[in-house]
Amino acid sequence: MLHLERTIYCKRDGFIYRVDSITPFEKADYIWVHLALVCGWDYLNEDTEVQGWVAPENFVKDVQTEIISQNFVLESLYDALEFNDFEIVENTKAFEKFLK
Repeated sequence: MLHLERTIYCKRDGFIYRVDSITPFEKADYIWVHLALVCGWDYLNEDTEVQGWVAPENFVKDVQTEIISQNFVLESLYDALEFNDFEIVENTKAFEKFLK
């Protein structure tokens, strides 16, 4: 497992993920990038139409984690995330209560 020097957050389809870990791939030029769900945009209460950021436990297991591959010789981590339709999140203030 490789170490990241800073925490990276990204979003896709109303979900905020944290780059959780990076592990080597069988091929020397590739690594697996593991993303963990931090929170998602959904209804805060089933009885109202008010939406906001909710905890990961409120979502099905299929969205709890994501794994992408990255060719670290040809692309940066940011390029790999963008290629997989993730957008880097710089401002975490809106969902900071979910950051541990």
